[in-house]
Amino acid sequence: MPILNNLSFFRRRKVPPPAPPAVARDNPAEPPQLTSLKTLVIVYDPSMDKTSGKKLSEYMNWNRVEDLAKGFMSDILEASGGLARYQIVQRIDVDGFPQKVDGFHYDAQTYLNVVRGVTPPYMPQEADYCEIIDRFEILQRVARNEIDEVWIFNFPHAGFYESVMGGPGAFWCNAPPLNNTDAAQRRFVIMGFSYERGVGEMLEKLGHRAESIMEKTFEKLADDGNLWKRFTRYEKKNPLRRKAWNAVFVANRANKRANKAKKTCKVCKSNARIHAHHPDVNKPLSVVFLCPLHHKAVHLGKIKCPLQENMT
Repeated sequence: MPILNNLSFFRRRKVPPPAPPAVARDNPAEPPQLTSLKTLVIVYDPSMDKTSGKKLSEYMNWNRVEDLAKGFMSDILEASGGLARYQIVQRIDVDGFPQKVDGFHYDAQTYLNVVRGVTPPYMPQEADYCEIIDRFEILQRVARNEIDEVWIFNFPHAGFYESVMGGPGAFWCNAPPLNNTDAAQRRFVIMGFSYERGVGEMLEKLGHRAESIMEKTFEKLADDGNLWKRFTRYEKKNPLRRKAWNAVFVANRANKRANKAKKTCKVCKSNARIHAHHPDVNKPLSVVFLCPLHHKAVHLGKIKCPLQENMT
């Protein structure tokens, strides 16, 4: 019996799970932290005419990358109250078409045939991120803290996601995470911006990126404990419980109707890229049509919101 009693000493004892890490309470008196992101910009703008030397952006009369980057950074800086700052540490211009995942490259003529509707887009359409990451040593530069994220300016049918995340612990960021990128030693994002579109579309892509990150941040919380789920409720799925919406749902619907009906800005009467502003989240169909400049001014409190109208 004594021997049997002693054997109990060797039995595996149940170890209580470690206590969850303490989370510091929010301190309203604590000043907000400045976020500065060192950004590598890669521009795919191939030559389309050997005689004139015209690049694709000029040949198609699309936007200048300089104007897009400046407008985007300015909007982010202003809307964040100066707390979110992008710093372009290097711009790399590539005179060529990005490689597809199977090694295919467009040339000037085959691409123009697609744009003009003569031939369908090449499939598979996805760009080869691995080739780009290797070619420009992105993992090494992230690991050395030389850059924090990457912007790739491209064009329709180039095959880039709006945003994609790499690095250890990368997760869905409006696209599947990049494999074999742990050498970066930290997470990073590659944004895909089209110079065929404008600053508004760049901001929308950033909004989709933020939505993915918020989904991940709150994924372990259920029901009303998940603040992100509560924030994105909308009437169709949550009658009488809506709070707001995401970057696509009601806002896009209103914007499409605004441009179709040729609405003008309530402040300056401009009809360029009209936005639908929602003064009251409890009335998603009551909107004010504003140009991008005055839409931003309303959100920043620089001007009072004009009278709203119902969207039918």
